[in-house]
Amino acid sequence: MNTVIENSPADIKTENEVTFLGKSNDCFFDEAVSDEVIARFQAAQTGDTVVFGYYAQSADKKAAELPIEWIVLDKQGPRMLLLSKYVLDTGAYNFFIPDSDDYDEEEENQEDEIYVPEDEYEYVYDKETKTFKKVKKIILKEPLGKWDISSLRAWLNRTFFDSDFIRTAFSDAEKNLIEGVILKNFDNPKHKTRGGEDTTDKIFILSNAQIRRYFPKKESRIAYPTPYAKANGVYCKKDGSCDWWVRTPGQNKYGANIVSTTGNLNSSYNCRYDFIGIRPALWINLDFNE
Repeated sequence: MNTVIENSPADIKTENEVTFLGKSNDCFFDEAVSDEVIARFQAAQTGDTVVFGYYAQSADKKAAELPIEWIVLDKQGPRMLLLSKYVLDTGAYNFFIPDSDDYDEEEENQEDEIYVPEDEYEYVYDKETKTFKKVKKIILKEPLGKWDISSLRAWLNRTFFDSDFIRTAFSDAEKNLIEGVILKNFDNPKHKTRGGEDTTDKIFILSNAQIRRYFPKKESRIAYPTPYAKANGVYCKKDGSCDWWVRTPGQNKYGANIVSTTGNLNSSYNCRYDFIGIRPALWINLDFNE
């Protein structure tokens, strides 16, 4: 099979995409990860797999949580960028409904320029019936694909100790290692959809630019879900691969980018689709283990 490498497009923006906040941004628990675990992290190289935290991974949702496997994408001194090896769960990028001033289900002539779909209906995947059902579109002034307002960000990282994912997945000692970062959320340079405000996060998903940087080969982006994610309704192809969300906004105000089942990075889906995979990412700082 021929290796396919995407050309580096001019729209890649990486300037100060991540700013580290250090240890002073949160209170920390008086616990530490074992020296043995820290030594394994220190020995890991980019591309290696490490184990960090626990999460449900079995199709039997009552089964015990299992260690999460992460790919080491980057090492900068004591810091390591980790991406979950598998799609851990599934859900909408943004199911938040805007305030009434921000949308109108009937009126198409609004003051601001808006994206008006060719068809006022769309097809939404129903995970229970495993079919697509026809529903009326919401016409938006503000895009749903802005990371700063997304429900996925809220689920991963609403606050340090009160987020479903971080609270479920990590021990207090492991939480100590996770460093908060300021993320630049760039506009979609091709379609001009807005990326939103900078955000301060501990758990996030990768942007287009980060994926192109760390996964230049398309086939290296192909991801597979855990049995738990599949049981939760992630949509898979016959070979088992699934789409996964990207932080970058999509081609219109309804969408966010995805990595497709073939590794393409140019597609976008409606932000309210809840059958797209989630691959969390985070930075850990081994110097925080005191």
